[in-house]
Amino acid sequence: AKAAQLAEILKVDTSLTQCAEGGAFAAPEGAFAVPMAFYLQHMRSSGAQTLLDSLLKDMRFHTDLAYRKSMLASLQAKILAHPVDAALLTEINTWAKARFGKKTMRFRSSSNTEDLAEFNGAGLYESLSAKLDSPDESVELALRTVWASLWNLRAFEERENAQVEQSQVAMAVLVHRSFPDERANG
Repeated sequence: AKAAQLAEILKVDTSLTQCAEGGAFAAPEGAFAVPMAFYLQHMRSSGAQTLLDSLLKDMRFHTDLAYRKSMLASLQAKILAHPVDAALLTEINTWAKARFGKKTMRFRSSSNTEDLAEFNGAGLYESLSAKLDSPDESVELALRTVWASLWNLRAFEERENAQVEQSQVAMAVLVHRSFPDERANG
């Protein structure tokens, strides 16, 4: 949702727009998206998709909160432990270096379950900062963390409450320069 909406915003003729405070309209320069296809590939290669498929068929998972919480943590652990495809990491690092240099980047959740007519989903997923060549704030860690956040307990419960089909949920990631002094997360 965020990635697609940013693409639409970037089509706006900024010479015709003004912010409420009188400044010019601006969007994050150089932003790009990591499509959902890479999340789906990671789910399959990590074994997380097989686990998810079995959980969604498991009656105990749907009726036992403690078990659901434990199994969602296991699902997230699979996503977090499995290395991101090396070719994808190389491509993201190349794009990020060309667009942001050494500036900190923000990896923002962009699920297909945000901003739906019948379900908002705002604030359910993680966004994380990353820096090139930083082991503690790596691109890989940021990407896996955003992907795994799709399966936190709160997000799962909110989607269940709204009767969102869990088997159809997926995550893209919007990447843009970090704005540490922003007034709101976004």
